[in-house]
Amino acid sequence: MADETRIDPDGLYRIFNNVDGVGDDVQGALDRVTGIRTTVPAPWGDDEHGEKFSTKNELQATDVLDGTGAQVTFIRDLTGQGRGAVDGFVSLDGDNSHGLAP
Repeated sequence: MADETRIDPDGLYRIFNNVDGVGDDVQGALDRVTGIRTTVPAPWGDDEHGEKFSTKNELQATDVLDGTGAQVTFIRDLTGQGRGAVDGFVSLDGDNSHGLAP
């Protein structure tokens, strides 16, 4: 007898929707932070200490924001591929079931 593979498509779709929601939340936070940064001419301050801090930390801050954006893309790609895999499994299961004799 062949091994069985079982999935819960509805459960997986709920999980993917939740993960998508996390991606939306992270994107919203990222949009708020980048929006604030565009309205503040010197986010670290324009005095000597702020400029010194900016010199040391602005590149890392930008890298964090860029990396966060990349993670949102990854989350969206992951959920899209996951849904596609579930859809494919459900479709294959349906096709295979039609070939069985009653």
